[in-house]
Amino acid sequence: MQTLRFRLFFPAMFGALLIFAGLGVSVLGQDATLDDDVAAPFASTTEEKNALLDRARAALTWFRAIDRNERGNIAATDYRQRILPMELMQAAALLKEKGSPDVSRMLREMLPYFDVTEAECFEIEERLGEKTLESFTEEAEILSGDTATNSTTRIRNGAIRFLASELRPSEKMALLTPPETADEIMKAVGFLAVTGRPVLVRYYLEKFLALEAEPEDCARIAQSLGSARLQMIARNPHFEPQGDTAVRYIYAQARKHWTDADEIAANLADWEGFENERKLKPESREPLRGLWRGERYSVTQLLDKLGETTDEKSADELAAVILSFGGDIREALAVSLQSDNDTLRNNAARSLVATAPPQDAFLFFPLLYDEAVSLPDELRKDIETKVRLSAGKLPTPEEAAANLHIRAKDYYERNRPLKAGPDGYVRFWIWNAEEEQARYVRMLLPAAYRHFSYRYAGLAHRLAPENPTIHRLYLVTLFDRVAHLGGLDAPIDWNVAGLEEALAETTPELLLLDGMESRHDAAAQVAAQALGKKGDPALLVPKNGKPTPLIRAVCSPNRRVRFAALEAIMTLKPEKPFAGSSYVIDALVWFSRADGVPVLVSAHPKTSEAARTFGFFIEQGFRGELAVTSGEAMRKAAETPDVEMLVIDQLCNKPSVSNLVTEMRNDSRTHDIPIAVLTDKTSLLDDATIAVPFDAMQKVDRLSSDNPFAGSLS
Repeated sequence: MQTLRFRLFFPAMFGALLIFAGLGVSVLGQDATLDDDVAAPFASTTEEKNALLDRARAALTWFRAIDRNERGNIAATDYRQRILPMELMQAAALLKEKGSPDVSRMLREMLPYFDVTEAECFEIEERLGEKTLESFTEEAEILSGDTATNSTTRIRNGAIRFLASELRPSEKMALLTPPETADEIMKAVGFLAVTGRPVLVRYYLEKFLALEAEPEDCARIAQSLGSARLQMIARNPHFEPQGDTAVRYIYAQARKHWTDADEIAANLADWEGFENERKLKPESREPLRGLWRGERYSVTQLLDKLGETTDEKSADELAAVILSFGGDIREALAVSLQSDNDTLRNNAARSLVATAPPQDAFLFFPLLYDEAVSLPDELRKDIETKVRLSAGKLPTPEEAAANLHIRAKDYYERNRPLKAGPDGYVRFWIWNAEEEQARYVRMLLPAAYRHFSYRYAGLAHRLAPENPTIHRLYLVTLFDRVAHLGGLDAPIDWNVAGLEEALAETTPELLLLDGMESRHDAAAQVAAQALGKKGDPALLVPKNGKPTPLIRAVCSPNRRVRFAALEAIMTLKPEKPFAGSSYVIDALVWFSRADGVPVLVSAHPKTSEAARTFGFFIEQGFRGELAVTSGEAMRKAAETPDVEMLVIDQLCNKPSVSNLVTEMRNDSRTHDIPIAVLTDKTSLLDDATIAVPFDAMQKVDRLSSDNPFAGSLS
């Protein structure tokens, strides 16, 4: 190869090249030269470049003097005596870089008459480089002719055939025959990617993307190339952007095929067909691999099948397949314990008894003590043995309920860690009671904590419904869940399962009061709306001369609770004054000032600096209010419910920033407004945060002006 490259490259070093201007046969004069700064693929000096220009000029003059019909009758050796194919393409590249694309195209019209060898095609493609060949292809899209496309394609195909001659016999067929189908093209891409041919790789990837391959084809490609080869293609910067785009497309389409219900059912049927020969026949692994590729969609169908299987041996084998998926798949079996399908519940329980770690013994508490659950005697004994070995003894129903209650409380107060992915979502399995199926879902961290707290509080409540502490947490988590189902600003869905029974079991006034005192604001919001739904004017009648909980909620520091209470009072249509009615008037006036546009208050002793700080938040859709003192910032933050944030510099005074924070936390209108304090105290940089709501301890979040965050508050 080195000898071949030297033989082809050496004449090019001392060849001649012509620069043309304009169209047709018009050329520059004999004194046309190239400047020293012209980028040439091969020539290294100005003299070599100009010599190549002269040689190319003479060749093109001779070529254009020949009649078009006679050009094909001239021997290829006559063309080569005037200029070599590599010199011709180098000249075309120089002309295009010099700004003469039309003349470059005319020069490349000679290429088909040279009978260029495959080795020469390979050498030209390598020496010219990917950018030059791509520029010829792009040019073809603009020019009316297709000469540029023909010359580029000719070189690429010749280079491919040359590469194929160096490959193994099994690999040659993929490149000797121009690939047309999606499978053939990606097979060629796989070979070319390994040999380091970026131009050809991108060329074929473009062809592949243009085919818009079907999901079944992409699944076959993903299996044949393998994840390692595909990831190499996607991550190689020389294959961008086609490499990453093509691999993403392949996986997206392949996943459609792998997760198709019919494909999963076929794999499951094939797997079942092997029966007792599964461990003896290697081909029995392929249906299993197909199920694995189906991911969570396969698990759902496997669980459905598990719910239909009454034979214990077959059920255990199915459960083993489910567990073979690894990761958090045991959770899918755990949530299946909530099913009303006795077969599914018992099969899942039997599998978990054999595989669950000791710390998961709490999963079996509802099975042991829920009167609605019926267990076979043998399975019940196995569960009791498992729990006894894990906990040291068999707990009473009250102790089991207390264990679940503690777990629910830990999730509600976020004392148990949940692991979120890089995108901020927590992924886990839930039981969908309406569909009677396990579902794999993703939730943001706050929603995930709400889910687990409600789940375990509900289980504890089923075991000890008369326990007031357990009952209270269950109601709080239920109301919290109901409030967030459609979003905190959406109407409450009163048909949520369990909500009507919960309202009948408790007094919403007490839950409203408890929610406000414990700052379970979402639960308090639902309780306030529930009171309005009752329509009882007696809810406004004071007791012991004090305003009722509904009236007190009008002064809640949470704006949603305040508005829900105000809305409930308006629903009751009071006809006479009542204790605390002045609070209602103040709240009505305050809410009437809202126009629905989020407001940010920016405070700094210099108005220009306050405006500059606000500028960082314009893209987030805020409307700005500027202040120069702390007192002014306080007034503007309190005058409308649209204020969503306050950013204040430590230099502000009247009063001091620390006093401002105290006043805002004591005012129901501003209690929950996030505050960011900008400070130059570099010792506080480690704790720098931006716009984090302050807690009851009136913690001040400081951000130094020389902190990198201070320049990009958004």
